[in-house]
Amino acid sequence: HGNNNPIQQEQQQESSVDQQQWENDKNAAVVSNRTAYYEKQYRVARARAKIDSILTGPDAPIDLEHELKNVKSIAPPTAPASPADLLREERILQLQDQMNLAVKQQDY
Repeated sequence: HGNNNPIQQEQQQESSVDQQQWENDKNAAVVSNRTAYYEKQYRVARARAKIDSILTGPDAPIDLEHELKNVKSIAPPTAPASPADLLREERILQLQDQMNLAVKQQDY
């Protein structure tokens, strides 16, 4: 009588369907967890690469406090420029401006 009972057969079928659904859900959860894990690893790797490029690029931030510790000595301030030095500097700037203008105008 055991296996011929319709109620027991139905319960076994339901149990089998429930077990199969549980297995499907478990497998879907595993796939979902793996996908989430790899997506997270990808995001972390991209973030690390971006940080590395920022820190090693030409415009990388400077740790000024650390860099100042590496300074061995600082040159003493220079004496103020004399009036003759100031005139000489002004003349040099004028000559540079004239040279730049000549190059622009191709007047060699």
